[in-house]
Amino acid sequence: LEDGSTRARAEVATDIAYFHDFDGDGANDALTVFMCHGGGVPWPDQLVLVAPDGSLMDSNMVTDMFEGSDKGSVQGIEPKGDELRITANVREGNLGTLTRTGTLTAPGGKLQFVADKLKDPFDGAKFSSMGYGPLGLGMSAEEILRRNWGELEGDESCEYVVPGPLLRKHGIDFAVHPDDELFRVDATTETARTPSGIHVGSSVAELEKAYGAELRRGEEPYPYYLALTDKAMTFSVEGGKVTGMAVHNHDAKYLWDVGGDC
Repeated sequence: LEDGSTRARAEVATDIAYFHDFDGDGANDALTVFMCHGGGVPWPDQLVLVAPDGSLMDSNMVTDMFEGSDKGSVQGIEPKGDELRITANVREGNLGTLTRTGTLTAPGGKLQFVADKLKDPFDGAKFSSMGYGPLGLGMSAEEILRRNWGELEGDESCEYVVPGPLLRKHGIDFAVHPDDELFRVDATTETARTPSGIHVGSSVAELEKAYGAELRRGEEPYPYYLALTDKAMTFSVEGGKVTGMAVHNHDAKYLWDVGGDC
């Protein structure tokens, strides 16, 4: 269906229909994906359930299926008995575009959808000499942006990638030029912990016990640090407590010379 005067168009988004007796009346119904454009702007895909006589039994917009999303397109439908596994690409605010999945049923011809819980890739992550879990030193800014872990911020002369909501939730901070690699990761809250259990809020006594002779004394703003082969982990301290941790991908001797123009 198309209306040239309003640039509106509606069409079936796939040539595949899934036939099943969803309402239990002995006749197969059809489930497919429907999309429409209003004024040239695409609306989120809809799943539509159609009876054998062509009448619409029920429909469900992708953005209603995945709470918090404002755009979405169905990527796959896989039958599992009386259930269907749905895969969709959806945009969820500042998190960007994500691949989400869930289970669809249609008892009595009414669509019911249960979205799978969104997995947090940083659950159980450790703050180590490599970075923070899957956020590794040396990772490109392009990769960070592609995974929706960061956002561009700044002006043309000084534009940086900064952490997105997911990493801020974990108390992780960083700043990296879009054409550069990630060279430093900071832990700003007690959420992030090292494999030895040190975190923001740990006492100096706990810090010294955890790392023993490996822990070295430095200059402000890093009074304590670990010198690794080609990296360094630093700890800022105030009032006898760790107030911040950082891991750098350069040798410790350069810790006090990492400034830039921005």
